[in-house]
Amino acid sequence: FIFDLIKDKPIEHSIIDYMCGTGELLQYFKSKGWETTGIDLSEDMLNIAKKYDTQTKFICEDATKYQADRRYGLAVSTTDALNHLASISDVKKVFENVYKSLKGRGYFIFDMNSPKGIESDNGYVSISNDRSIVIREGFVDSVNKVGFSRFQGCYDLKNDGNYIRFDNTIYNYMYDISEIVKLLEDVGFTLEEMRDGYSDTIIDKNEINIDRILFIAQKKSLV
Repeated sequence: FIFDLIKDKPIEHSIIDYMCGTGELLQYFKSKGWETTGIDLSEDMLNIAKKYDTQTKFICEDATKYQADRRYGLAVSTTDALNHLASISDVKKVFENVYKSLKGRGYFIFDMNSPKGIESDNGYVSISNDRSIVIREGFVDSVNKVGFSRFQGCYDLKNDGNYIRFDNTIYNYMYDISEIVKLLEDVGFTLEEMRDGYSDTIIDKNEINIDRILFIAQKKSLV
């Protein structure tokens, strides 16, 4: 629904996706005629993205260091990618890089898991079919304010009876929403609104008790 939020805004139809992963969102914007760019630190993710989208410009780079060589009407970072950054200083670096990559009055839309959302995500899920099994385990370290999601299992990639095993852990760091709002304002954004990241309901920034928040911010500067 990000496209629906932004489609009528008076901005250039160009988008840069920070920590874009496999680029599904960019595929959608490309289908709507937008100019699309994605950056991610994972070459494996970008290789998958390139298989499905040969027109988008994909860049393998650290979002905390990347300096865009042009400016865009819209910047995004979704699927709680910013929660994977291990320090608030790294979050600030990304915000600053996003700000520099936007045209005057451009928009920055991103989502983050709230501390409540991370703390409640400590369950166990298993999914299986004829070719794969995936086990997800969630753990929370409340003292150090980080959640861990461990994914392990195996899959038959070629459907030939040979299974490939995997075991990966994703880290989700907790940041107070008030801290994120202040950081946006300090960098030079105006927070236009916040929405429930699951229901799209507009929420009051002073009354936050949800698992995921979608932030819609605008660059204050005209240039």
